[in-house]
Amino acid sequence: MSNKKTFPALKIQMGSWEYYSVRMDFAELKRSLVLASSFDEPTVLDDMLQRIHKETRSFTDMTNYLVKRDDRFYSSIVVACLDETPEWHPLLPPDDFLQKHNIEKSEDDLGFVSLSDSNRYYVLDGQHRVGSINHVIDKDLGGPDFKDEQISVLIVSNIEDDEAASKIKFRRLFTSLNRYAKPTDGTTNIIMEEDDAFAILTRRMVEEYKHFKTPTGENARDNDRINVKTKNFNKESLPHFTSLETLYEINKILLQTDEYPELNPAAKQTLLVRPEEEDINSYYKSLANMWDAIFSAFPEVLGDRTKMRSHNAAISEKDYSDHAFLWPLTQQHLFARLFRNLMDDADEKEISYEESLSVLQNMPWDLRKAPWYPIVLAPTNALDPASTNTIAAGNDKNDRVKIVMDILNYLIGYGEYKEEDILQIKGTAFAFMQDYDDKDKDKWWKEVLKFKI
Repeated sequence: MSNKKTFPALKIQMGSWEYYSVRMDFAELKRSLVLASSFDEPTVLDDMLQRIHKETRSFTDMTNYLVKRDDRFYSSIVVACLDETPEWHPLLPPDDFLQKHNIEKSEDDLGFVSLSDSNRYYVLDGQHRVGSINHVIDKDLGGPDFKDEQISVLIVSNIEDDEAASKIKFRRLFTSLNRYAKPTDGTTNIIMEEDDAFAILTRRMVEEYKHFKTPTGENARDNDRINVKTKNFNKESLPHFTSLETLYEINKILLQTDEYPELNPAAKQTLLVRPEEEDINSYYKSLANMWDAIFSAFPEVLGDRTKMRSHNAAISEKDYSDHAFLWPLTQQHLFARLFRNLMDDADEKEISYEESLSVLQNMPWDLRKAPWYPIVLAPTNALDPASTNTIAAGNDKNDRVKIVMDILNYLIGYGEYKEEDILQIKGTAFAFMQDYDDKDKDKWWKEVLKFKI
């Protein structure tokens, strides 16, 4: 005869599912629920009801979240009961309570559910949550009261006579829970995050910094300086300087300084704990000073940006340009690192950021010209004179950006370069220009060298 454990619960019906919402403490969760890794590896795929449990995920990021956050919160665990249907014990409130609150009398709403310890309970959704809870208990990382904390467990019971048919239905439920659940996007995470220092600072920059904040009287969603709706670039993005997500990534790089070792590296564990307000204020002041220096070097991008992203405008059209500092790819993967390097150099030389970044003012920043073209901006068809231009988007896009950054570093004199270093940079650049003959390549390199400081 099996033992049974009884829990407070709600009985719920949706579609063809009848299930129970059970309140269970962490210790009981650990005793009662079984993860896929606790069973022998299935010999046939048809027996697999769960995604393979990746212990490293439970034992690192999720464990840190549980241990470090007093406001930890997990959503409900979904569990399949493969054997005996849970025993339901209705609890009826007094008649006067039902009448007072206009509630119909029912034995199918509120009560207790008894679960047999001889049943098999598979975690369909939430196995990494369960794994992290178990790990904290096993290693005694959460203190003596952690095991008494509670979580909601949704138990769906075996309602098919045939076990194979039940497994099909449970797998279909697993697919519904995972395939159709849409995680929040990066923009939403930055807007909602209250512990990640970089998200907090990026929001504050958009709310307070003079060149990013929404003009008085306008809705934040209509901010034409920072795109807070999406990271994707389209025609509606033309007025914006950048997107919220790209600004977040730039800020992470700008704050990679010895002054703030607690932020570096910007690992997930670092972002779980909200900094003190005094520290946030210090970070923000530093960021604002950095951006002041950046815009002192690039004052032109504070103007009308709608004509400054023209890949295909003729060079002779003076009203149009294609500014390299206005594209997410180069902003994040080139300029942010370039700025950080020059600011580190300023700290070593004890000069201002503005003075250090001033070497950038007379560099070539039009993507339609060398050294950007045809490496970062390239014709769709190099053999067609009428071909339209596009920013590199292939697997080698970061490599293309990197070689241009190497060229810029050489031009501004950041670092020491021997003859073999210069030849290597030149050769790597030429490797991205395979559709051009040697004469065109040499002409391109001469154009580049005109800007050498």
